[in-house]
Amino acid sequence: MKKATSIFITTIVSSLLILVLATMLPKTYAGTPAEPHNADAMWVEPTSVVFSPANATVGTRFNLTVAMNITENVFTYSIGMKYVRTTLKVNRSGFTQTLTSNYMMGHSTTASGPIIDTSYLQNGSVLASESCSGADFIPGPHNGTLIWVEFEFVQVPTPGQTLPFNISRYVNQDDTSVKDDNFLPITFIAYDGVYPIVPELLALALPALFASSALAVILGKAMSKKKTM
Repeated sequence: MKKATSIFITTIVSSLLILVLATMLPKTYAGTPAEPHNADAMWVEPTSVVFSPANATVGTRFNLTVAMNITENVFTYSIGMKYVRTTLKVNRSGFTQTLTSNYMMGHSTTASGPIIDTSYLQNGSVLASESCSGADFIPGPHNGTLIWVEFEFVQVPTPGQTLPFNISRYVNQDDTSVKDDNFLPITFIAYDGVYPIVPELLALALPALFASSALAVILGKAMSKKKTM
């Protein structure tokens, strides 16, 4: 009986560990924003994902998306994202509706990139831009996703390290900007993605807590049955 209980508890802990580590990874990109921000804004989503050496092994891949919410009419936008190329590499990237962004879907546009560069500003970068054709524009207010990027770990990160996905340093410059139908810059807030790396034991703490809670419930029910008998 004790052996069976031990196997049951071990199974719960292992299952919860796998589940939690899996949910730590960013999900694949979607057409519409998963984490809406108040206008006017451009952001990286997921905004934050907790990695540990257990789920950031060499070869592990994950996706992130850049999204935007603007109140004014939009004619063009550009993105400059910087990442840590010593830890990550970009396998592929694209616009969220294949040939166009979700934001500009339904309009004729000219898209450039995404360009994957491993030397820009001595680091890795992803550069992309898209403009409406002719006198067309995207009426505001409007929100949607722009590009997706697939990253892969080429080095196991060190606990305490933070992986930034930086778009904010370029706001209202050529690399990250949004312009209206008069080709004037639109002021907006850019939110970077910040992914902390935690020790593996900390990553294990959450499923262990869940397991202890589940065990308490099980034991509580067992004690209750004994009392009723």
